[in-house]
Amino acid sequence: MSKSTKVLRSSDMNFMEVKAHRDKFVNLSIKNSPNYLKRIRAKDAIQRTIMCIHGLRPLHNKSFKMNEIEIYIGRTSENKLIQRWKSHFEKKQHTFAAVLFVCSHDYVEDLELVAIKILKKLQDQQKLCVKSIKNEKTRKTGGKPRKEERAIVYMTWKYSNGPIENTKPGIELLKEIASETYLETKKEVKIRRLQIQNGLLSLKKINTYDKLEFYL
Repeated sequence: MSKSTKVLRSSDMNFMEVKAHRDKFVNLSIKNSPNYLKRIRAKDAIQRTIMCIHGLRPLHNKSFKMNEIEIYIGRTSENKLIQRWKSHFEKKQHTFAAVLFVCSHDYVEDLELVAIKILKKLQDQQKLCVKSIKNEKTRKTGGKPRKEERAIVYMTWKYSNGPIENTKPGIELLKEIASETYLETKKEVKIRRLQIQNGLLSLKKINTYDKLEFYL
C-alpha cells in the first residue's frame, strides 16, 4: 500500500473527544485501508493483517521486541470504532490501535471463523511472530439485519513483560495449517484452501510490511 496506516495512541483519546477530530481520523483511517466491500479474497485479508503486524517492528523501532507485543484483532462498525478502542485502552491496557481493512458484515464473520482456527494452531505451536494474538471468540448468526453495510476490522496492541520465544513456521507447516483450517470450516464458509494457504505464506516474508505511522 502506498498510503500509510494511521495509528492512534491511548494518549490521543482526549483529542478524540472532539467530534470533528474523531470524524476526521476515522474517515482517514478508512480511506487509507483496503476496502473489500465489492471484491474480497481471503488471501488479501490474511496478507493485509500479517503485513500490518510485520509493520509494528519499524513503527516501534527498538522500543520493544516483537515477542513482547500482545495483539487483539476485532471488528466493529464505523460509528463505534473510537468507542471500542477507548474500551480496549481502559480494560485491556492496550496503548495503540489501527484499522486493518473494511469489508461487509456478512463476510467478516466467515473471516473470523477462519482466523480463530489459524491463530489457535499457530499459538499452540508457538509460531506467532508476536507474543500473542486474541480475537473474537464466537461466530454470531441470525438476529436483526444490521443498518451498517460495512464492518471495520482493526487491531489494538500493547507491550507486555515476559517475552515468549516463538519460532518461525516452515512452509510445510503453513500448508498443513491451511489444509486443516479449510477442512474444519468448509461446511460453514466458502473460503478455499489455496486462499488460506497463500495468505499464510506471507508469514515467511518478515521483512515485507505495510507502513504504519502515528496519527499525532
